[in-house]
Amino acid sequence: MIKEIDQLRAKVVQMAAETVRLQRELELEQEAAREQQRSFFLHLIEQMDLIDRQRKEQLIEAGNEEEAKTIEQLYAKAAQPLQRLMGHYSIQQLKAPVDQLPEYSEVLATEKQPQKPDGSLIRVQRLGYLLGDQLLRPTGLVVVKND
Repeated sequence: MIKEIDQLRAKVVQMAAETVRLQRELELEQEAAREQQRSFFLHLIEQMDLIDRQRKEQLIEAGNEEEAKTIEQLYAKAAQPLQRLMGHYSIQQLKAPVDQLPEYSEVLATEKQPQKPDGSLIRVQRLGYLLGDQLLRPTGLVVVKND
């Protein structure tokens, strides 16, 4: 009887160890999946940035208002599937003023502007995004640095 109890105890310990190993393996797989998802969404955002840059370049080169309107319509149509996909996965553009969300921003570049104090915002270089409530990409800023 004692031998059987010891064997059962050994099996329970073995099963508990196996459960812990499987839980850790699952956590690692989930983390890898989240990282792949994050990487995919960052690539998607980069593609949207590229579309927007091309749109702006085309608008600069537009010969008249009618051509500019056509360009806007074409690029809006091209961006629609990407925007729908982002909406489906709850990816949101950061729209709040940058000074209210410093933890969601990063300085990408600095410029000298003696008439403004250091740290003043010159422009938003790149839009930031959230995936649900998690920061996917911070807003990229250009700020004043005079020294």
